[in-house]
Amino acid sequence: MLTAVIVSDYGHPIGGAEKVAIDSAIGLAELGVRVHFLAGVGPVDERLRASGVMVHLADVPELSQKGTLELLATGLWSRACAALARRVLRDLPRGQTIIHVHCWQRALTTSTLRACRESGHPMILTLHDYGSACPNQGFFDYHRGEICTRRALGVDCLRTNCDSRTYAHKLWRAARTTLQHVAAAVPEQVEDVIYVSAFSRAILEPYFPATTRWHAVRNPITVVRRPRVQAELNRPFLFVGRVTPEKGIQLFAEATAKAVVPGIVVGEGPALDDVRRDFPKLSYLGRLPADRVHEAFASARALVFPSIWYETQGMVVQEAKASGLPLLVADRTAAREAVQEGETGLLFRHMDVGHLAEQMAKLAADDALIAAMSERAHAEYWRDPPSLQQHIAALVNLYERRLSLGTREAAVAVGAP
Repeated sequence: MLTAVIVSDYGHPIGGAEKVAIDSAIGLAELGVRVHFLAGVGPVDERLRASGVMVHLADVPELSQKGTLELLATGLWSRACAALARRVLRDLPRGQTIIHVHCWQRALTTSTLRACRESGHPMILTLHDYGSACPNQGFFDYHRGEICTRRALGVDCLRTNCDSRTYAHKLWRAARTTLQHVAAAVPEQVEDVIYVSAFSRAILEPYFPATTRWHAVRNPITVVRRPRVQAELNRPFLFVGRVTPEKGIQLFAEATAKAVVPGIVVGEGPALDDVRRDFPKLSYLGRLPADRVHEAFASARALVFPSIWYETQGMVVQEAKASGLPLLVADRTAAREAVQEGETGLLFRHMDVGHLAEQMAKLAADDALIAAMSERAHAEYWRDPPSLQQHIAALVNLYERRLSLGTREAAVAVGAP
């Protein structure tokens, strides 16, 4: 019987990585796979146990809640998480067990990766972010507010204060990443990775060995199929996401003012108060549940994705596309892969508020163009939707192929014919 051990910092969905980990664990269990879910921080999503998933919670505080001394003592290496991983893994059947790691840097620490590697079970990493290489996980300089192209952990990287907090915290992050290299051999000895976009693969691939096997498995998008949004009847441009500088909220707000078009902001975050103060004409809806987000889609003319860092996918872009909402996306983000230029949306130049405003004005003035883009976006998405069922089928296929490969390698090692 196939056994999958899903590894995630959190037992509940605080972001895309955790959501994918939880949804895939539930989907695998419902298919009959024996699933263990190893997490650092609770609470645990009640759907996991209800689906028959065996949950193992270290119940440690997330690193962002630790003080300086505690961060130094346990933030680099958690003995509790490592001990839990060893207990979970030691009795699982050889040749039938696969470890699938989604995220580990915000609670579980490198100690968990080390325990997974020592177990002898094959391990697959999904690269939801850039943390396997970059100390701050995003190849982004927070002080300059720009994409970072320095070699991760190189001399220029270590000398640069790019952290969102302090330079001391940057050095702590660098130490964490160095420990990841030394103690868990990530990415130096990683054999199998799942990438979520060709864009993110191109950035990360130079940091992995040439022998690494790269597997394209699309993240599942959980949306209900509905008739397309009649975007041509709407006026406001829409921003959905965490309201932070790196997500491009300031760019969005300035462009709406420059283009003299209405805008809607869905989301919360540390930059919200400043944006509210400076751009009071925008409509602010706060953070919304999934069904209410669709209502926001239905009232919008186009989704604007103005992120000023790379991203690895941009799941909200796919969700908007499923509704038939035209897309307006920054050209240096992974989300550009969802846009067929001039067909399902438009791109605008990275961090160029003037060009974004021009593209907004173009879409605001042409109802026929918006209607055509809306129809094409809706049809394009539903022609081959990245459903959970498709995701689970791809995972099971990959797990079985990887376990089969391990069996063949073992047979060669002992001289079997």
